[in-house]
Amino acid sequence: MSLWTETHDITFADGYYSVELGKDTPFGATVFDGSMRYMGIKVGKDPEMSPRAATRSVPYALVCEDAIG
Repeated sequence: MSLWTETHDITFADGYYSVELGKDTPFGATVFDGSMRYMGIKVGKDPEMSPRAATRSVPYALVCEDAIG
């Protein structure tokens, strides 16, 4: 079951890419509820790559709700 999807046209530079997830289709309030989430990637008409990658929180994101201002 997919909780969120977004499509991007990616340009590679020396084998690397960068993309801002949620820019075109914002994440819903329930997408990240503290439970483990996995990200799947699909390229063109190929099936989704396997295995899916687990999403992880970075230290600054763990305390974002404590920010003042």
